[in-house]
Amino acid sequence: MLKNFKGYSGLDAITGKGNFDIAEYIILQMLSEFSIYNCTLAMLCKTTVAKNIIRDIKKHEFRISKANMYVFDANDVFGVSCDAALFVVDMGIDNTSVCNVFDYYTNSKIRQFGWHEDSFYSDIPVDNAITDIDGKCCFEWRQGIKHDCSKIMELTLIKDLEFVNGLNERVSLDVGKFVFPLLKSSDIKSREITKTRKYVIVPQRAVNADTSNIQNIDKNVWNYLVKHGNLLNARRSIIYKKAPPFAIFGVGDYSFEKYKVGISGFYKEPLFAFITGEIPIMLDDTCYFLGFGDVTVAVIVTALLNSPICNTFLKSIAFLDSKRPYTKEILKRIDLSKLADRISYEYIANFVDDMKSVYSVTLEQYEIFKKT
Repeated sequence: MLKNFKGYSGLDAITGKGNFDIAEYIILQMLSEFSIYNCTLAMLCKTTVAKNIIRDIKKHEFRISKANMYVFDANDVFGVSCDAALFVVDMGIDNTSVCNVFDYYTNSKIRQFGWHEDSFYSDIPVDNAITDIDGKCCFEWRQGIKHDCSKIMELTLIKDLEFVNGLNERVSLDVGKFVFPLLKSSDIKSREITKTRKYVIVPQRAVNADTSNIQNIDKNVWNYLVKHGNLLNARRSIIYKKAPPFAIFGVGDYSFEKYKVGISGFYKEPLFAFITGEIPIMLDDTCYFLGFGDVTVAVIVTALLNSPICNTFLKSIAFLDSKRPYTKEILKRIDLSKLADRISYEYIANFVDDMKSVYSVTLEQYEIFKKT
């Protein structure tokens, strides 16, 4: 694995966004070396490598006249659990920024991915109704809390105010100050969530906020964190090295919004959940969410994001063979204002009626939402 070859800076570089497979480096080197020849390069690689090369093609000086990817069962052939393909690239005068995907065994075309009208698609759509909602989300997508120490920071409720941690230790802690309900990716299975199976310790309200005040506010939480300070201090990521004791990341005012709309980053089928509880519910860093103080707006956004047209659009821009198909970069391309123009009030009303909780959205409220 080559480290940060692409030159990412800041948190992206620290958390590994700049890392990539050695095969990508080799293919890029070969494409550069043979760019002056009329030739064909064929190489076995992960499908994500081919995706990255086509996605970043405009950053390189070499030209590709044709690119094909022939996907096969890597587990059956090599005993390796990953999505792999034979990546075949023709060099030449012509220039393309798309790649055709074929089934290796039948030679039948599956899809085409690449650049289309200045946007990158995993499955280039032919329906303008899909591409029309491509843009920029009017709300900011957030990633959930990152703590890198689940045995200490994540708790399971046994009975009122009594928890057990990952070391099977029992601890009594108050909820609502530094202990909050938590959702993980595997918990987002329905369109409405009001209860959680897990809790998480949130020692900060903002990144790099001082944590020493915990001992004056909640001695039980403070003593618990101090007791397990050796494990928290042993977290390997460099992001914790200069941070306050017991620090976490992915936390801010948005984490404490009463209403959230969240999605797991892992599953192939996009499902957006309306999330709320008596105490703000946190999400972990495998999830992404929007936070709201207005329940009506949160419910409307939940309905819009679960619409068939949004589902189809997401599948056209997300690579479902990736470990994490849905990321902040993918989700922020959903232009909710454009999406709302294509979704009727009747759909919104029916969606809300099907929710377990008693909510309602009037036509006037929906029209106000569409104008703001």
